[in-house]
Amino acid sequence: MCPLISYCLVALLSGTPNSQPTWLNVTLAEPETAVVARLGEVVLRPGQNGEILADYAVDEARGNEGVVFKNGYVISVYLWRNSWKNDLPTIADLTGISLKMNEAELMKKRPEGGVTNSNANGLRSVVFTEPSGATWTYEFRADKMQDISLDAPSASVATLPALPPLALHGGTSFEDALIDGATDESSGARNEENYVRTLRCDNNRHMWRESAQALANHNGRPYDILKLVCYGGGETRDLYFDITSFFGKL
Repeated sequence: MCPLISYCLVALLSGTPNSQPTWLNVTLAEPETAVVARLGEVVLRPGQNGEILADYAVDEARGNEGVVFKNGYVISVYLWRNSWKNDLPTIADLTGISLKMNEAELMKKRPEGGVTNSNANGLRSVVFTEPSGATWTYEFRADKMQDISLDAPSASVATLPALPPLALHGGTSFEDALIDGATDESSGARNEENYVRTLRCDNNRHMWRESAQALANHNGRPYDILKLVCYGGGETRDLYFDITSFFGKL
């Protein structure tokens, strides 16, 4: 029996998960709830046209994985370089292409089927379409690959029933702790930092800053507790993260 009826509908209509590719531990058209349960809740934010964007630090924070959800399903997965790090992520796509490659190296790896586009911002992209209808897009600026994205065909999710919004944790206690699903401590710490940057205080006029951090154990699970102070002055709060997935993994 299929545990998620809506996911089974995706499988029937588009072949997911068998025909839709899986990359960065995410399958196109799978339910948002499954991805968030696996990768964690940091950082989710609203996008355009009702989309939800999720950002996760990966590869010891050398890069970021992004996931785009629409109506409760994955419509895009992408990897981009972290400008604050000198090292590029070593992660490759399903054909062995990584952000370390230039356009000539990409075309040597995938010599056929690419469609090239340019825009006024100086970005150049090469797009390949898979038999499933999914597309791979490689974006360049000054011959440096900026990001790789894998996008679902619109038909794979367009006819599916919209799923209810996620019930996310608020990080207010051990029981309400945010799930940080990173696989190494550097990426986990970066996820926490990125999440704090999304929060506001003092009637939404200021950001929070971290004043202290504590490691705690609760019911056999490790937690980070961040002590936050409002830049506007006076206001403080504690923010709880469940770090079971990466605790002790350097």
